[in-house]
Amino acid sequence: MMKFAKFVGAAALMSGMALSTAGAADRELVVGYWLTGDKASVVEIKACSEGSRRLCGDVVWNKGGSAEAAELITGMRASRSNLSKGHFWNNGKIVDQESGKKRDGSIEFLEDGTLKVASCKRKRCSNEIWERPSSDMAELPEHIRVASR
Repeated sequence: MMKFAKFVGAAALMSGMALSTAGAADRELVVGYWLTGDKASVVEIKACSEGSRRLCGDVVWNKGGSAEAAELITGMRASRSNLSKGHFWNNGKIVDQESGKKRDGSIEFLEDGTLKVASCKRKRCSNEIWERPSSDMAELPEHIRVASR
């Protein structure tokens, strides 16, 4: 019985390590700069804090020229219930840029390399597709263009 318990414990530890490694690899697909669906802003997605598994995103560029950073995504975490669906994060908030209100949200890395961002009010969600900014977008700051190569 003791050998079985050790085996089960080791198997659980290994599967947990595999999940956390997969989560870290998935997170790297999403980290970086993203051009919003209306192409009016660039959002930088990164860990919420050093060592955090949650993702946050700040607006780092606006087409209107505002360099003022504004929080747009807060506290997204990898969804364990949607592992079969792929690279999916939820249980976080999306900030409505017009009203400033935080709404339930999710982000999903799609097979074509884009990001589906959902913002939900009650059960009604609106989706937007974000893409990586192009390095030839002259209006972007140099550090964003360089990172987009």
